[in-house]
Amino acid sequence: MKIPLYLRIILPVTVAACGYAMWTDAIPEEPMAVPSKSVKSKRGPVVEKNQLLSQMTALAPRNLFPYQGPPIILPSVTARSAVSRPTLTPAPEPLRAPPLPFHVSGVWSDGVHRKIILTKGDKQNETIILCQGCDKSVTPNIGDVIDQHYRLEKIEKERITFTYLPLKLEQTVNLDKVFTGTGN
Repeated sequence: MKIPLYLRIILPVTVAACGYAMWTDAIPEEPMAVPSKSVKSKRGPVVEKNQLLSQMTALAPRNLFPYQGPPIILPSVTARSAVSRPTLTPAPEPLRAPPLPFHVSGVWSDGVHRKIILTKGDKQNETIILCQGCDKSVTPNIGDVIDQHYRLEKIEKERITFTYLPLKLEQTVNLDKVFTGTGN
């Protein structure tokens, strides 16, 4: 394997530079003396702490990449601002109606009439039939109260809208989900 000429020149120069840096590196032979603790007057330890602090800051590493963005100005905290600052309270959760007690079991259409079958309860013990274009005396009309808490608002092609009366919140049942098999 042949090494290019520029690498053959750079390698010895780099080795020579590292050797020179190690040879001229000035490492003190004796470790730095740490002041010993002794009992002195109250004025004495303050002077020793200041000297120790100046020695430690001289030996501390420097930040080579200091923050160079815009200055960060923090608000000053005073006794007046700390007292008058209001506490933040979390926003209350929005009111939600309970889930509808009935679900769409099926939809039947013969071109003129459209019947939507709602079943109530887990065991499907009660059935409500909503009919568009049928005799309105048999089925619930728009505006009628179903199950004491829900008022039928509108029947559209793809959804039925109810209002939960205690909270006056609208809820919808999508009929598209009946056809796709994904449930209410």
